Amino acid sequence: MPTEIAIDKAIDWACEQNLLEGYIREQKAEVKMTLLTEYDEEASIRGWRRDGAQQKAVEAALLLVNEYKEKPEIAAQKMDAPLDLVLEALKKQPEPVQA
Repeated sequence: MPTEIAIDKAIDWACEQNLLEGYIREQKAEVKMTLLTEYDEEASIRGWRRDGAQQKAVEAALLLVNEYKEKPEIAAQKMDAPLDLVLEALKKQPEPVQA
């Protein structure tokens, strides 16, 4: 199904379901143009893949830090993970329980 037809159907469905009904009816042409000009499926897929690979790199860096006591900066570099994301993930980890 061509993108333009799919967008028309999606807008019509949203109106039928009373989802943003007033706005969409008033701004249908603008909403349609925004969707047609700004959404790039291939770019979205590339972004999702990049984000997934980045998340795996961060998880691998966390493993190096937690299991092998590597410094976060070195672990991020070795795993090609953004250091800021590694440090943020480390902050979110629960504190180890002291026995």
